[in-house]
Amino acid sequence: MDNGTRDAIVITLTGILANFFWHIVKHSWRACFGYSGGESYVTELKLKHNEQRDISLEKLLKERDDAREERDGARKQRDEARDERDKARKDRDEAFKDRDEAFKDRDEARNDRNK
Repeated sequence: MDNGTRDAIVITLTGILANFFWHIVKHSWRACFGYSGGESYVTELKLKHNEQRDISLEKLLKERDDAREERDGARKQRDEARDERDKARKDRDEAFKDRDEAFKDRDEARNDRNK
């Protein structure tokens, strides 16, 4: 092996080793001091995810509020229907009471007539 070949091999290995150390230093610097080139890709993804989550949360809260309004309307209708039902039952019970009194009067009249 002549001197030129050996020098080329040494220069190539030195370049590879220097590149390796440069990447180690660069990643260590970013890990310790942050990324100075603006928002990192991961941070951008997190921000997008948080925005999507906020949009989804707002949509869910709106849907919940709409569902509660519908539920309140349905409950109001249910309560009105129950009040009408209770009134109808009360009227029915009064009619039964009147009927029973009429039957009682009829039976007393029959008994008085048969005596």
